[in-house]
Amino acid sequence: IAEDLTKMQVEADVDEADLGQVKLGQLVTFTVDAYPGETFEGTVSQIRISPKVTNNVVTYTVIVNAPNPDEKLFPGMTASIRINIRSEEGILVPIEALSKEKTLRVKSNGKMEERTVQTGIDDGISIVARSGVKEGEVIIVSEVIKK
Repeated sequence: IAEDLTKMQVEADVDEADLGQVKLGQLVTFTVDAYPGETFEGTVSQIRISPKVTNNVVTYTVIVNAPNPDEKLFPGMTASIRINIRSEEGILVPIEALSKEKTLRVKSNGKMEERTVQTGIDDGISIVARSGVKEGEVIIVSEVIKK
């Protein structure tokens, strides 16, 4: 029977010392050996309460729901995960949309507008814009130049 590969789950063992910082719904980024340099995202959907003990180290299994629309991930792949435990108020924007001068290009009334933003924490993929952009606004990541 074929599985739905567009919705995957990652099982991760989290050390008991770190478990208190893990919450349902937290953003998780992870990599797999099959796609070096590519990062995938998911969210914590379950924290299992039965511990595993291996070589006197206690861990708990955390389940991460990971959308897989391109079907790049397969059952049995090994993942290295990072659970983002810090959070900050603001709008999450793609880090590649931000210039070195901390400006974003925003589509406003059909025109491109450059805005300076105050930034917060980032995870290497996305960054928090604490000011300068509002929820729902269209951010230009790259543009096509017609010749």
